[in-house]
Amino acid sequence: MKITIVTILLLSIFAGSISAQTKKAISESDKLIGVNLIKNPGAEKITETNKLIDWETNNPDLNYVSYYGRMAGEWDHGCDRKCGLPENAGDCYFRATADVTPENTKKFIIQNIDFSKLKDTLKVKDINFAYSAQIAGFHCDDTLKCAFGYIKIEFLDSAKQSIKIYNVKKYTHEFHKIDESEGADSRMHKFENISLLGVIPKNAISAAVTLGSEQDCNYDSGESCSDAYVFFDNIRLIFSK
Repeated sequence: MKITIVTILLLSIFAGSISAQTKKAISESDKLIGVNLIKNPGAEKITETNKLIDWETNNPDLNYVSYYGRMAGEWDHGCDRKCGLPENAGDCYFRATADVTPENTKKFIIQNIDFSKLKDTLKVKDINFAYSAQIAGFHCDDTLKCAFGYIKIEFLDSAKQSIKIYNVKKYTHEFHKIDESEGADSRMHKFENISLLGVIPKNAISAAVTLGSEQDCNYDSGESCSDAYVFFDNIRLIFSK
């Protein structure tokens, strides 16, 4: 009888311990739900040399960020949503300028997001993701798909192997112009939303999020090509159950 009582007590204590551990794990994973997981989402944190903080670039010698109103033709000081800026624009925006020289046809920045705390939750339920940004740029000739801006998210497993990739692009001739009477440069186009939606793969523990621009112009064949100016702001990655 005494052995039975002791056994029951031990099982009860053990169960309580597991319950506490489970609750703690759930609590930790819940911190990743419903919040923006992107660090430095508006390019506000930069060094003195304009190097982005929390982002890696494919060409460290080039600037990937600028202040609103600083670059000629890229919005004036005091510009607001009427002349194309996104809501809550802040002081800075991301720049991904792809020119027509072979070594510079692709420009991108990338950030790695660790969500390994969700691995147990992912085994028993689906978790959705929404990766989005505001995108704008200079107009390209309507007859050419000369360049595009894009966002991409790549999910990785514990061995850092790619599981699934989502991406979406917007060609520069698709950008909507801003009425010059509102104070915008004639080349500028308003910031618009670009987004990816889906379900996180069950065995994923991290993701690489990318935004960038790329030439899609066959300049070797004599096509008329020009530098592609693509801008981003308000980058967001949100998980939801």
